[in-house]
Amino acid sequence: MNDTIQELFDPPLQFVLEHENVLLERYDNKFIGLCPFHDDSEPSFALWRYNDRDFVGCWACGFGPTDAIGFIRRLHGVTFAESLVIIRRIGKAMPDDWSATILKSTSVKDGSRDFSAEAREALSYEPGYARQFLAERGFTTSDTDWVLDRYRIGGDEKYLVVPHYTPSGRHVTGIKTRVEDERLDTLGGGTLSFLYGCWLDEGQPYVVLTEGESDCWRMAAYYRHDARILVLSLPSGAKGPKPPWLKTLEGRRLLIIFDGDKPGRDAAEAWRRERLDARIVDPGEGLDASDLTDDDLRRLLA
Repeated sequence: MNDTIQELFDPPLQFVLEHENVLLERYDNKFIGLCPFHDDSEPSFALWRYNDRDFVGCWACGFGPTDAIGFIRRLHGVTFAESLVIIRRIGKAMPDDWSATILKSTSVKDGSRDFSAEAREALSYEPGYARQFLAERGFTTSDTDWVLDRYRIGGDEKYLVVPHYTPSGRHVTGIKTRVEDERLDTLGGGTLSFLYGCWLDEGQPYVVLTEGESDCWRMAAYYRHDARILVLSLPSGAKGPKPPWLKTLEGRRLLIIFDGDKPGRDAAEAWRRERLDARIVDPGEGLDASDLTDDDLRRLLA
C-alpha cells in the first residue's frame, strides 16, 4: 500500500483492532491476545512495529504479518477496495481524543514467529553439550535426564537449545541458544512473554520463581520429588512483575530466588511490593540459584 492510501484510509492499526473487538494486552514491546481467526485458547495473536509501521500476525495459525487492510480483508472476507471502505468508516468512528500506545520500531519483521520446527529439530539430536552444561553445575545423571525431558532442552555436542513454550506447550514463541562458554542468546523474531516453564503449570499450590532458565532447572531438580511445587523463571532477565504473571501466580504461595546482584535484588523488591506475602531468598553476593548445591539450598531455605 502506498503512502497516499495509507494516509487516507488507514487509521491506527491499534484502533482498527479495538474497533473490531480484538482485545490485546501489552507485553514488552508488543501487544498480544487471542487470535480472531482460529479457536484460540491462549494468546497467539500479536501487534508489533517494524520500520515505523504496525503489523499484526498469529504464530499459531500463520496469519500475517500484515497491516490494517490485510486484517480487515481476512476478518470480513472482502476485496481490497471493500476493505478501504470499511477502514475509512472505522477511521471516521475514531474519537478525537483517542491516542495509540507507542511501540518502539524493531528490526524484526515477524514478531509472532513460531519456532516449533526449530525446537523439534533440536530435540532430534543427542544433547551432548546440554548434558555437559548441567554436569558442570553439579546435576546428577538422573537429574540431568529429568531436566532435559521436562524442559525439552535440545542441541548437539556444540550447543544447547532452550525453547520457550506457550502455556499449552503446543507452540514455541522464542528460543535461546548457547554455544560453549557464551551466554544464552535469544534468536531474533521471538516473543518471550510467558513465564518460562508455564506449560508445566497444573495448578500447583506452591511456586518458586527464578531469574533465569538454568536457575529454574536447578530449583526444579531440587524439588523434583514434590508434586506440589512448580518452578518457573522470568523469561528474559531480572524484571518486575507484569499483570499476566501476577494473575498466573494469584492465590499461590510464592518463593522468589533471583540473582545475588543489584538487578536481581531490585527486581525481587519490585515483586515484593506486589506480593507482600512472597518469601525472598538471596543466594549470596554474585551468586545465582544455579551456583548452589543441595546443602546450600537446604541452609537457605530452612
